[in-house]
Amino acid sequence: MNDDDELDIDRLACTPSTTCEKRIVELAAEATLSYESSQWRDTVVFVLAGEVEIECVDGERRCFKRGATLVFSPLPIRTIRNPATRPTRLLAINRRVR
Repeated sequence: MNDDDELDIDRLACTPSTTCEKRIVELAAEATLSYESSQWRDTVVFVLAGEVEIECVDGERRCFKRGATLVFSPLPIRTIRNPATRPTRLLAINRRVR
């Protein structure tokens, strides 16, 4: 893969789409979101800035940094957390419901 083949996430975030819904999720330093599966169904998540920690219902945790691409729906997630002292920004993209 060369630079021309890489996915331009910033461009993807800014380009309007008639088939996808996009939203930016900002997590303040050390903030935690309770996971609501309906908000993340059929969603691809890109970590644009900072890092995000995913905690599953069994207590297992994994941290993902800028550049990571995630899909939450198949996982038994409890919380989405920013473990850092800097803000985290996520880009969430899913199909428009018609």
